[in-house]
Amino acid sequence: MNQTSPEFGTTANAEAPLVVALVGPTASGKTALALELAEHFQLEILNIDSRQLYREMDIGTAKPTAEQQQRITHHLLDLRSPDQPITLQEFQQEAAAAVSQVLKDRGVAFLAGGSGLYLKALTQGLQPPAVPPQAELRRQLSALGQANCHQLLQQADPQAAAKIAPADAVRTQRALEVLYASGKPMSEQQSANPPPWRVLELGLNPEELRSRITQRTQQIYREGLLEETRQLSQRYGPDL
Repeated sequence: MNQTSPEFGTTANAEAPLVVALVGPTASGKTALALELAEHFQLEILNIDSRQLYREMDIGTAKPTAEQQQRITHHLLDLRSPDQPITLQEFQQEAAAAVSQVLKDRGVAFLAGGSGLYLKALTQGLQPPAVPPQAELRRQLSALGQANCHQLLQQADPQAAAKIAPADAVRTQRALEVLYASGKPMSEQQSANPPPWRVLELGLNPEELRSRITQRTQQIYREGLLEETRQLSQRYGPDL
């Protein structure tokens, strides 16, 4: 068994369907431990990593290899091309359907990945605004600069701004995008309807994380990260 000790957290009642989530930062050992647990308990793995949802983004996202996917059935990988963004709401709908099917087939659903927001949306039933990506608006916001964008958000939706780090450009732009596209602040549109699941979270946080990240970075460069990035840029453009 993996030497990294998991931290445990659970919600809901003991009679509800069981959903196990293995989460942790980059290079914490999630993939190896997920495979080990899935093989031992005869489980299937449902991906909750926001970047592994896309085809052709394999090396940079440390996606499970073809051999690993043959060993254990995986769900929610390679759903779309990189130029077809998946909104949080779309992921939530597709993932909830996959979890329900696996619970029906196996009795236990096993989630693995590093995207905390996607896990929260799925297991806590967040209901994000149904606003699709606004490409032109995002370009304008990027040109404006993150400091100015966050200041705008503080003025327009202070409740949302208080929950978003000043350097978090992705979430800042999304909050502004929702505001401009719908005319309503994101903070007024967010609600939750938790599914009837019992959720057990296993959190990995190894002490040697810094050195593990260094090793992971060196490994993905050896595996061809630069070539993968070049091919993606040629196929989908430099703004991908």
